[in-house]
This record gives sequence, structure tokens and C-alpha cells, in this order.
Amino acid sequence: MSYGDGIAKKTGKLGEAEAEKFFIENGFECYKPIPDIGVDRVLSLKKKSDKQIKIQIKGRRQPENPRWFQLTVPRAQLKEAHESKQDLNELWKQRIYMVDFWVLVSIPRNEIWVFPSKVIHEIADINFKKYFTRKDNNYNQLFYDKNLKVEKKHKELNLDIKDENGIELFKKYENFKNNISLIKEFANS
Repeated sequence: MSYGDGIAKKTGKLGEAEAEKFFIENGFECYKPIPDIGVDRVLSLKKKSDKQIKIQIKGRRQPENPRWFQLTVPRAQLKEAHESKQDLNELWKQRIYMVDFWVLVSIPRNEIWVFPSKVIHEIADINFKKYFTRKDNNYNQLFYDKNLKVEKKHKELNLDIKDENGIELFKKYENFKNNISLIKEFANS
């Protein structure tokens, strides 16, 4: 599955639509920033619109891996960082912290996971212990495709793996499932 075949792009749109419905049903105003600034949605409480909350949304609709999400660092960002001698390993961290919350939508399980950026960083670190051998997870160097284009990099955000204590992440982080109160508390702070 790739963006070339259109399936991943449709999944992204489905995930964003489900998340937007979730936000609106829970009292938020919601819009997609134009032009694209790398943030999927900006929220504010309807009665208190002075605080804007930046959201990144990831959708998943594969039944065999319904809670396996990925953070993607685009080719252009990788190439630019490499050319300016920046630490490539900082790029995924910058992507995490450019928003206030990450919302992961498992379409097959009808789950919406609401994570502060700090927790997404934690989940990415746990996943790295399992997926560090994947070429697209190696931030120590760039890789090129057959057309000599820089390949994208990812950080895995799989909630169906176990942590170092043998606890499945979807159980460890269960209090983040369908938990809009985290965003409401942040909006009111």
C-alpha cells in the first residue's frame, strides 16, 4: 500500500473525517489550515475560541494491523536537512512537537486515540526497540530509490506491540482511547 495507489491517501482522508466528526460532536470548532503547514486540524472550544490547539491525525484501516500507525518525514525535509548538515534524527522529534496532540484513528476497531505529543514520543521510542532494523526507520543516513530520489523516513507508532515489561501498548495507554477530555483540559488551561 502506497500513496501511488491512492489507498493510503483515502485512508488518511477517512481518518481525518472521523476525527473531525469526533471533535465537533464534543464541542470543538475545527478547521484545516490552508495553506498546508503540516498540521491536520486546528481546534478551539466553541464558547472559548482564544486558544487554538494543533492536531496531527493518522488513520489506519487495515484489519490485520488496525493499530499500526506511522509518523512520516517527507523527502524534501530530509533532503534539506541533509544538505544543511542538520541531525536527521531530530526531524521526527520536530514533527512530533509541531502539534499539541496526535489523534490516531483505527477505522476497523472504531477507536480514536488522543495522545499529547510527549506520549507519542514515548510510543515512538518503544517502537524503535522493535523496528530499528527497518531501513525507513534508520535516521543515521539517507537512502535513495531507483530514480535516485531520497526515500521517506518513518517512525512506527504501533499500539499492538508490547513494551519492555510485556504490556501491550493498547492496554498500557488505554486511558487515551476516545479521551477528548485531554484536549478539553488543554483548551481550558
